[in-house]
Amino acid sequence: MLNRAQKLFFSTAKNSNLYLTISSSSESIFRNQVIKRASVPGIEGYFTITNNHSPLVTLLRNGVITVEFDEKEKKQFFISDGIFIYKKSNDNNNNNNAEIVGIEIVPLEYLDKNKTVKVLQQMCAINDTTDDKWRKIKTMMGLNIYICVCKCAFVLCSL
Repeated sequence: MLNRAQKLFFSTAKNSNLYLTISSSSESIFRNQVIKRASVPGIEGYFTITNNHSPLVTLLRNGVITVEFDEKEKKQFFISDGIFIYKKSNDNNNNNNAEIVGIEIVPLEYLDKNKTVKVLQQMCAINDTTDDKWRKIKTMMGLNIYICVCKCAFVLCSL
């Protein structure tokens, strides 16, 4: 009982940190970066993690990841899909770790609204003109991602 109380006390200590790692299939974006909070697109909707969150493993859907380092600095990324893992510290330093691994993760400012709309139109044209079922399936899967990219790009333009 005393050990559990000590863990609870120390896990909420002010000197504990939340470390975030974000990586995609092609690059590591952050590696153990200290953050204040992050909002991610879970399969059941967006959720926010902060230090001392309960342990969690979940799938991510396409959408925007928002990472806040402090009150003034934040970065946003588009993720196609992926997995999120949150682990509590097993040692005495009380630091917690969150990890986001995605197929494609791109800084939001890299999204080009006009190019995305053009590719979306091309994919719709391919889907409308083909009778090949496999090609239709592939373009429909691509359309889903591009529609989400379009939404993110339009949101970025309105900021």
